[in-house]
Amino acid sequence: MAKTKEAKPKGKRPRQKALPGLEEETIQAIQDAGENYEDCATEAATAKAAETNAKEMLIICMAKHGRDRYRLASGDIIMISAKKAVKIVKAKEPKAK
Repeated sequence: MAKTKEAKPKGKRPRQKALPGLEEETIQAIQDAGENYEDCATEAATAKAAETNAKEMLIICMAKHGRDRYRLASGDIIMISAKKAVKIVKAKEPKAK
């Protein structure tokens, strides 16, 4: 009979520690810019989740009322396609003479 190997659990390996004397120097400008970007990316992810939730609620509400188009008080038109994609058409502003 052939022996079977036990599968090793896969996962991230721990990051290797820097060798003494070879540590990377910290550049404050890059550190600050990186932290700023990280904060913005986190905020964008949160905003995207809120947008997705609002879109789902809009689709559900419009389906409940049997509508695939709706004109908002601002004049903008919301349209929902058969694939449940939401499109907002901005109202045309009258030309100034």
